[in-house]
Amino acid sequence: TNPKATIRWQPNNQFLGRASYSTGFLAPSLQQLFLGQREGVTAAGTDDPLRCPTTNDTRDCNTQFNVLNGGNPDLKPEVGTEFEAGLDLGLFGERLGLEFNVYRKRTEDAIVPTSIAPSEGFTGTQLRNLGVVENKGWEVLANLKLEKGDSMFITETPDGYVVTPHDPAFEQQMTAAQ
Repeated sequence: TNPKATIRWQPNNQFLGRASYSTGFLAPSLQQLFLGQREGVTAAGTDDPLRCPTTNDTRDCNTQFNVLNGGNPDLKPEVGTEFEAGLDLGLFGERLGLEFNVYRKRTEDAIVPTSIAPSEGFTGTQLRNLGVVENKGWEVLANLKLEKGDSMFITETPDGYVVTPHDPAFEQQMTAAQ
């Protein structure tokens, strides 16, 4: 069971406060746990990232290397928590909308493919539980309705501002350009 708590407070149509907290887990699959170790080789044309730049030798550059892949019966489930809170404001008869959000997601025992040490006689990857992964931040969004039916969005993030007109024809042009 993954518990989740959510609270919402809306005293009127112009103000909404909300927050949520949840926990969860991701258990490793049977394949991730018990797939047998198997030997193989890398794709042709692979360079040893440490030795090739130094030696320029055909044994280290543009060749194939032995690899070892397989399950890891020592994997534990990933365990995570997530918190998000925000405020939504509608001003001037809903012509100006403001949203502010903060979030934090933390995952412990993240299941990550890691390199096998070359000293073990092979290169390759194996899934292992590694420390903590954390994603946190904030967002600010402004929605301005210029005329009836028209609007644009201004979003501020730690990376800067993004202005997006809410125009179906513009959205189709942007989708076609990608």
